[in-house]
Amino acid sequence: MFRPEDEFIGFAVDGVKRMQHLIQDLLAHSRVGRGAALQTVDASGVIREVLGKLTPRMEALGARVTVEPLPVVAADEVLLGQLFHNLIGNALKFPRADTPLHVHVSAQRASPETWTFSVRDNGIDFQPDHFEQMSVLFQRLHTKREGSAPGIGLLRVCKEIVERHGGRIWVDSKPGEGTTFSFTLRAAEELKETAPLTRTD
Repeated sequence: MFRPEDEFIGFAVDGVKRMQHLIQDLLAHSRVGRGAALQTVDASGVIREVLGKLTPRMEALGARVTVEPLPVVAADEVLLGQLFHNLIGNALKFPRADTPLHVHVSAQRASPETWTFSVRDNGIDFQPDHFEQMSVLFQRLHTKREGSAPGIGLLRVCKEIVERHGGRIWVDSKPGEGTTFSFTLRAAEELKETAPLTRTD
């Protein structure tokens, strides 16, 4: 039997959930501004910790995450972990209904000074020009299915983390194939002991 109070309770619960997501995004956004100085960081070790935290979600989805050997880079270890967690965690939110989710992480030497990392998935794709829209703080983008794209601020946080490291981030998405997020980081050889985090804005 339908009761009006049940509908009101549903609205209240949904509002609380949205507020929780908002607070989490704000906290993540604020942490980026408190990054430490760059250090020599083993990206393979960082992603092992991230995958350990994401294992329950991966197992629940039947998702597979594969990782190629990753380099040692000049980075803030905490922020790099947050970056990997955001990108892989985002892929886990948008699997295809008819295909087991597969996320693949790799890195290539882009130049003597930089590495290019890629996080590729075979989940739901989106238009590449939507990335700038998704990067705007407090903005959601609706996908082709019910629901919304990455959480408000999530990709904005990713963008700020990469830019604080002096790198850049971009996205490629192909219909029916999935999405690849790529970003650059400085090679460890470029690290100076006193090198500060760099803003590019």
